Amino acid sequence: MNPTVVDAGRLRDVLLTLAAHVNEKSLVPAYTAVRLEIIQGMLMATAGSQPCLLTIQVAPVEGEWSICPQIKPLSSFLSTLPTQPIRLEVADKKLTVHYQLGAKWNFVTFPAFAGKDYPTPKTDHGTKVPIASSLAGPLRKLLSFCKNEPEFFPAQSGIWFDVLPTSIGLIGFDGRFIAEEIIDHDSELKGLHQFIVPYWGVTALSDVLKLANYDDKLELSLGESWLTLWFPGAAIQIQRVEADRPKFEDLWGDDGATYTVDRRELVASIRRIKTIPHQGTDFIGFYPGLDEVTLKGAFSDYQFEEGLTVEEAGQEDRKQASQVKPFGLEPIKFETSLKFFEGERQSITVTNRRAVLLQSNEEKRRILFMPQDISNA
Repeated sequence: MNPTVVDAGRLRDVLLTLAAHVNEKSLVPAYTAVRLEIIQGMLMATAGSQPCLLTIQVAPVEGEWSICPQIKPLSSFLSTLPTQPIRLEVADKKLTVHYQLGAKWNFVTFPAFAGKDYPTPKTDHGTKVPIASSLAGPLRKLLSFCKNEPEFFPAQSGIWFDVLPTSIGLIGFDGRFIAEEIIDHDSELKGLHQFIVPYWGVTALSDVLKLANYDDKLELSLGESWLTLWFPGAAIQIQRVEADRPKFEDLWGDDGATYTVDRRELVASIRRIKTIPHQGTDFIGFYPGLDEVTLKGAFSDYQFEEGLTVEEAGQEDRKQASQVKPFGLEPIKFETSLKFFEGERQSITVTNRRAVLLQSNEEKRRILFMPQDISNA
């Protein structure tokens, strides 16, 4: 069999991406391996675990074989090589890598098993929905509002997808904070599809999306038990998780007093306050006023007070604002919430249920959470 020639740097980058989603502690040897396989003149690499498998195209090559070496030793070794063409040979359940240092060719052999023995799920492709590669950013941000404890909190350990014919709603929920982003799309989808992609699946999905070009045409297949994302150069298969979806619709509400401030000034204020030594249980006091919002409080022996100008409001808004009691916000979580937005203006609504709703008029994003009651502090 003639050696397969491939760029060491490209193979290394692909294996490092895949290795990030391989559980090295798995008791199943196949799930700590990578399947390298030539399909119709293209070298493909597949790795992951039973609930989440990633496949990435490496490069067009010649040959026809399939082999499964352990991914960590192979990726670690390739990371030590300079970028160069290397030769791959497969024989007797071994993968041999030939590489050149100076004028001399050298080699290293990795034990492996046959590609046909790699466990691959039988996926049901189902309805296909077009999505944008720009989905990677929102998914990453929403992970800040999820738990990674599927055994104990299945409904809070991932991103909820509400897929409609014209939009995809993404919801992160950790029991106290709810974060949502709406992304427009255009498809022939009928009805509403609701499901949760678990935490580890979202991480893998986000990483694969970052490999796509901005104008790539991506498709998400909604099968009954598996989700499959297809785009030029890669695919990811994620097993769906069964969980009872909370009734988020009953929790949202924008009735109440609304303040609009400069988001950048608010973020700068929080960052200044965070430099003051504080405990994880400390909070920033949010004191609403008619023309100014005051941030103040005390961390141990330190005290602070800083004001933010409120944009001009109508008479009814001013009347509601005058009735709002102060509330407390955890500095780190509040800053994380503000980073979810990108616009210049930040809308803060204190709802009639005493919840805090963060919104941006420039984006289809919102966050709802229950603050600390400090009205009697």
